[in-house]
Amino acid sequence: ACEQIDACNVPISPCDTRVQVCQRDGDSYTCPLKSLVGVDLSGELLVGVDLSGADARGASFAGADLSGANLSGANLSGATTSLVGANLSNANLSGANLGSADLSGADLGGADLKNVNARSANLTNADLSGADLSDLNGQRATLTGANLSGTILERADLRELDLSQCTVDAATRWTGTILRQSNLSGLSLAGEDMAGAELFGAILIGTNLSGADLSAVTSLRNIDGTDVNLANASLSGADVRYSTLTRADLSSADLSGARFDGASFTSANLTGATTTATTSFTSATFSSTICPNGTTGDSPGACGL
Repeated sequence: ACEQIDACNVPISPCDTRVQVCQRDGDSYTCPLKSLVGVDLSGELLVGVDLSGADARGASFAGADLSGANLSGANLSGATTSLVGANLSNANLSGANLGSADLSGADLGGADLKNVNARSANLTNADLSGADLSDLNGQRATLTGANLSGTILERADLRELDLSQCTVDAATRWTGTILRQSNLSGLSLAGEDMAGAELFGAILIGTNLSGADLSAVTSLRNIDGTDVNLANASLSGADVRYSTLTRADLSSADLSGARFDGASFTSANLTGATTTATTSFTSATFSSTICPNGTTGDSPGACGL
């Protein structure tokens, strides 16, 4: 098995070093891999190994220790590629192709996943804490139960994903993240800077966005913000048209210049919210809505808006 994956075509023992160093005539030297297609490396000790650019489609690294490994530009795509439970902490996977691969339960803490293709990848219960997912393509991926604490998600494409069961914290970075029609229900995003993020059609049921800066969000149109907490949040200039804000808490929020045309504010709380002449509520629905002045109104006009 060792000879099949050793680019130097030299038998190596023990096997756990075969992809790192070749031995010939007493000399040691690093050599590149030819192919790991379909190879079973389950449970192997591959700490710090250099697999940059390797073709590992269909290979199994299930339970392997690849901590600190260099997998940049590697092709690990395909539904038969298994990284289930693998230790990839602090590994370099920048530019790698993980399309459709199974990384469920993998430890990717602190890993470099910039510009990775993770389309349709399975990252269920994966630990991505402190990892850098900048510019990652995660369309159709599964992130159920993933740990995103301190994860950099800048410009990552996470559209239409269910992130509601993920773990996030104040250090998770969302600048420019594509969250179009994604489910962020129940998450705590209090105080987050969401500049450049796209939230068109996002599901924000019960999401805590209190104190968050949403003023530079690309779009908040058509969101389901039922029971969302936007208290003290900045929505200055935001496009929130045609959104559902039933029972939303917008108390003391900055709504200056925001557009809420066609939005529903049934039983929403606007106490102390700041509005300006350019804040638009055209055709918005108010019913048992608490107005900025603390009274209750059933139309924007009744609330002086």
